[in-house]
Amino acid sequence: MRRQDNMLKTWPHILARRGSVPPRSHRPPQALCGLWRGRLACAKSPTPGTPVPPIHTGGTPVLPGFSLVELMIALGILGIGFAMAAALFPAALKQTELSYNDTIGTIIAQNGLAIARATLTMNDIPIGPNLDVVADDPNGTPTGKAKLTKDIRAYHDTTYPDKGFLVLGSKPTPGSNSCLLVIVAYAKKNPSAIVTAETITLNNIKDTTARVSSNLNVARRARGSPLILAGNGRYARIEEIKDEDLLLDHGQLNNFAGDAFVILEAGQAVSPAIAVLVARVALPQ
Repeated sequence: MRRQDNMLKTWPHILARRGSVPPRSHRPPQALCGLWRGRLACAKSPTPGTPVPPIHTGGTPVLPGFSLVELMIALGILGIGFAMAAALFPAALKQTELSYNDTIGTIIAQNGLAIARATLTMNDIPIGPNLDVVADDPNGTPTGKAKLTKDIRAYHDTTYPDKGFLVLGSKPTPGSNSCLLVIVAYAKKNPSAIVTAETITLNNIKDTTARVSSNLNVARRARGSPLILAGNGRYARIEEIKDEDLLLDHGQLNNFAGDAFVILEAGQAVSPAIAVLVARVALPQ
């Protein structure tokens, strides 16, 4: 009889180890307990500040997490954000390239002016009211082209060997004490290509539109080139080309008609010019 009483007292603990829930009458009187995977989890009221453990009555526990709909919404928002960020990269790279060309172009043009002043004399400058080519890749005055060779005009940078400058100039009379020089810095797409200053004739410039009357085939390859007026060296950048019209970046050349220069690279439809420097200087006789 005593052995049977001991078995009756211990069988709820045996069942607890096996993972079964004992009858309510055999649960501890001080608390209502639940069994989960053989562990006894009491629902006794905790003291203040003590976290309440979850009560499991059997089966798989319910854990916090995300639903599939929430996950898809989050991925959609993340994808839109990445797409918007990626759309900014091409514009940022283009702006970085333009900023770099503006900076390095100014340096090349100033360096070119210093070389021209140290190398040329007044006898090397063309005579006349309009600008003419002093030195570019294939053209120039005999002495100007001989003194300002392609190697001298090249910007000696091992990283960017495609950069250099060309020179336009004029003096009003043979005995003039000063001359007008225009230094154009360029960055070629093809390092082995030649860069030239070509002449076109403008019928009229009205506001920011210049109508071309001759050498239209040359003008159509001049997008991005400075349009340099042959008479005084003033210039504007060619933004777009529509039929016979050149669309300029400003209207300060309004009401001009006559010859102008554009800078071209052989085999390219876009000008390599990146900076222009105009100066009136005195050279040795």
